[in-house]
Parts: sequence; structure tokens; C-alpha cells
Amino acid sequence: KNSMGYPCGNKQLFPKSLGYTFLTDAIALTFNQSQTDSDYSILFSLLEGISRFFDIERSDINGTLTYGLNQNHQWVVFFVFYDTVPGGAGHTKRIMDSSDESFMSFLVESYTVVNNCTCGDNGDGEGACYSCLCNYYNQFFHEKLNRNSARKFLQPYISEYLTDTE
Repeated sequence: KNSMGYPCGNKQLFPKSLGYTFLTDAIALTFNQSQTDSDYSILFSLLEGISRFFDIERSDINGTLTYGLNQNHQWVVFFVFYDTVPGGAGHTKRIMDSSDESFMSFLVESYTVVNNCTCGDNGDGEGACYSCLCNYYNQFFHEKLNRNSARKFLQPYISEYLTDTE
């Protein structure tokens, strides 16, 4: 329809799809938590932890959020990680095949990313910076990112692990 609400008289226009199929490797991770305001902060802290611990170039792996039912039929957040290389570079497979010890070490690294940064120490404790969560690829989410929210989410998992290893 045109701007007046009538059928468009232009016969040259036709619908086009601008999408494409991108085959790659992917994994989904959930902590059985419901949706929160800090989901993107958690996602990007996990991505930073993955890239640092597994020594993966940050632009070679990315992630997104999806929401669905877990095995107990409760709505939860799924953190989906995928190789950005067409056909997959094997990074997500390497993460999937890692030992429990490596997985926990990756969570510790994710926690360290948000715990050791001082960007939110300007009085309100809010926000993130390019040293912790922000980068060029997630610039649309910069206003939503909060390193302290991610730190508070990861802390119980890390503290359990740290007390078990001491």
C-alpha cells in the first residue's frame, strides 16, 4: 500500500528475501534461570570468558539469547554460542568436548572478566566498558550491559567451585 493507504500502482516492485542460510556449529547453555534484565550482560561475559579461556579470537565466536522450556517445563534462558566461520571452525565443538574442570575454569574466567574491571566504580556501580563487556560487535547492547549484574549472577557458581578446589 502507498502512504495514503491505497494499493500501490507500481508494478516494478516485488518482494525479495535478504536472508541466507549460514551453516555452522552451535551449542546452547542454560543455567535454568528465567528471563532477567541482565541476560545480555551474562551472555557477553560468557563470550569474553570463552574467548579468553579457550584462546579463541573474539570475532570467531558469537552468541545470542533464546527462551524456551527446560526439561521441567519451566521457561528459561538459553545462551546460544556459535562459530562465526561458515561451516564452523570447531570452537564450539571444542567447548562442548571440554572436561568439567575446563568448563568450570571457563566460568571462573568469565567471572574474572567482570570482577576485575573497575569501569562501574564511578559511584553507581553500573555499566560496562571496552575492557570488560563492550566491543564493536555488541554496540547495540552497550546501554543494557552491566558488569555487576553478570558478576552477581556468576558468583554463586564460582564460589561453589572455588570452595570445592581449596
